Amino acid sequence: MASTLRRNRHSLLAGAALCCALSAQAAVLEWLYEVETPVPSRTPADRHAAAQQALDTMLMRLTGLTEVPREPAIAAALAAPERYYQRYSFVADGGATRLAVSFAPQALHKLIAEAALPIWAADRPVALAWVVVADDDADTPEPVSGLEPDDAAAGAAPTMAAEPQERAAANLDVPDAGARDLAGTHPPPTTALDVALRGKSPAHAQPTHSVVLSSASHHPVAIALRKRASERGIEIRLPLYDLEDRDRILPATLWRGYAYTIREASARYQPDYIILGRARRGAAGTWLTDWQLWFDDAELPLQLETPDAATSAMRAVDAAGDELARRFAVTGADSSFVELEVRGANSVAGYAGLLRHLAGLAYLDRVELIEATADAIKLRVVTRSSREQLGNLLAASNAFELATDAPSPGNAEPMARLRLLWTAASIRAPAADAATQRRP
Repeated sequence: MASTLRRNRHSLLAGAALCCALSAQAAVLEWLYEVETPVPSRTPADRHAAAQQALDTMLMRLTGLTEVPREPAIAAALAAPERYYQRYSFVADGGATRLAVSFAPQALHKLIAEAALPIWAADRPVALAWVVVADDDADTPEPVSGLEPDDAAAGAAPTMAAEPQERAAANLDVPDAGARDLAGTHPPPTTALDVALRGKSPAHAQPTHSVVLSSASHHPVAIALRKRASERGIEIRLPLYDLEDRDRILPATLWRGYAYTIREASARYQPDYIILGRARRGAAGTWLTDWQLWFDDAELPLQLETPDAATSAMRAVDAAGDELARRFAVTGADSSFVELEVRGANSVAGYAGLLRHLAGLAYLDRVELIEATADAIKLRVVTRSSREQLGNLLAASNAFELATDAPSPGNAEPMARLRLLWTAASIRAPAADAATQRRP
């Protein structure tokens, strides 16, 4: 192995320069640098205005900011958006037309660095959204799963097998102690929506007509989730809600927020975090919605009352995007050197794959080879992130793990070399929901 690396040292160094000049082709979100926006006509003036809007959306995706500050560099870029895209085309969209723009990653990265704005890499966490809607106007209204229509109207108990915690709490407003133990958590918190749903009797604890949104749903909430997620540059998927999902998840499971059952049913999709949404129309005609973002280390609630359900869904996506940007966007203004020691890329192909992946990370400005041996690849990277944040970002990806004998990034000396294991898993395995959900 060592002789192979020595024989190929010159070609590897050339490959390093080539790989570090590549755009972010190793990104999980392959569509991140492509934006479509409505355009009134194909005239140069309308095309220019649509391209400006597309660039503004693109900057929102890359910075994680809902409002991109109009710094001088940003204002100049918006005045001449053609400097930042590689190609464009017009797309027929029913009776309307959309401008599809493909942007140049490296040019955008340079612009964002010049404006000293945050930068968020394209390798982004994926959410699975379980959303139940009580709405007689839903796209496919149906009785509560497991109930015949007459039984549903009477508030009868489900006839199909339910999870233990669901059976224990089927006729109670608040799950009993056994249900809490089985759920592995405290009972779901009481929210304004819970109070609105609960009513005066167990029959009102859950609406008669409930729809669990699926990847094929055209409900306004589903459309709004997809649209806003595309604008923010985040991946939010809805479940297939096929027979396997229906066997595990009843609408009641979502209304009552049984975390254990929901997490178990989510495992087939391999999400990085989960969004739970519950929505119904209130007495005043507004929409009462309760959203919860479930990360491994936190559960973030969001309770809303909005004029329509779509507005609520968009605000929920913004809450998820803001939280992810807070965790993963690099906000430093000054660049510094950080040295990496990477094990596991002990072949020419592994080495090339490692460099390709690093070259696609927007928070790395440059990657330089220090030494390649049979045991490890030693690199020096230029980044605006701190050493601690860089270690956390790399360890949080699907491509690296912190070496078992390495101190955690926050406990090591500031100049200490980051020691990582290359897992060669930067491409996410296809999940069960292979249906395309990336664009509205």
